[in-house]
Amino acid sequence: MKAIKLILPAMALLLASCERDTELDPPAFVKQPVLISYISPSDALIKAELSYTVPYFGKYQDTAERIYNAAVSITDESTGATAILPHQANGVYSVNANSLPIEPGHRYTMRVELPGGFTCSSSTTVPPQPKIDDLKIVSWSMGDKRESNWGYVYWPFSLQMNYAGEFAENEYLFAEFMALLEDGPFGLYEENMWFNNSGMAGGTGAPYKLFGESQFGEYGTADPSFQFLSGTLWIVDENYKAFFETQYQNESNPFQEPILFHSSISEGALGFLGSYTLATGDIWP
Repeated sequence: MKAIKLILPAMALLLASCERDTELDPPAFVKQPVLISYISPSDALIKAELSYTVPYFGKYQDTAERIYNAAVSITDESTGATAILPHQANGVYSVNANSLPIEPGHRYTMRVELPGGFTCSSSTTVPPQPKIDDLKIVSWSMGDKRESNWGYVYWPFSLQMNYAGEFAENEYLFAEFMALLEDGPFGLYEENMWFNNSGMAGGTGAPYKLFGESQFGEYGTADPSFQFLSGTLWIVDENYKAFFETQYQNESNPFQEPILFHSSISEGALGFLGSYTLATGDIWP
């Protein structure tokens, strides 16, 4: 044991003597084009935004250089029809959706050509159109009246909805709904619902179960009663979902760690072409 006690301090001294500061040069910045576009049958315009990347190291920049002189087109691979997206302003290219209707189940490819001949592209298959009538409330529960430590009075409530529609394993179901509750003679009040499994993948077979919860604050003196839900049901493709989720990580903070944004663009360009469908309406128990 005495030998061990003598060896350990010696090892610590040896390791400490090997420590030194090292300066590393940041990686060289390579300017790359960025394409951001998402299409839907519900949109009046087919739109794309083009810009260049900005350096992560060095002087902080909160704006990107826009691309004004690109040739942008979109093709319906199911029909062969193509529409040109003229430049409108500030790097935004768009065309009326009547020029090329966006249809569920069709595959679309967007192509970009920059001056000098650089070209890139990305493709997406538009998800199926959801139907509000396929969404049913199967259970509803209002908890007992509660009071927080600072005197806030509320009722927790939860519900389960089943969606009977079908969508593929690389497509995702999102729900955004408000619950409307009646507080006796004091009228109707809205509360945002939170669905803990919103964004579920398809391909597993209906029904797809959505579990929501929220709480109702005390506005009057009567116990609240649930009336109906009002909101939107979305089905999005994989590109749209991945880009959407990275947006919550982007805090526009120059000191945060770099974020690896999802990209589906060819030829080393960045960005994505995504697609989504939606349906809005009311759901009654």
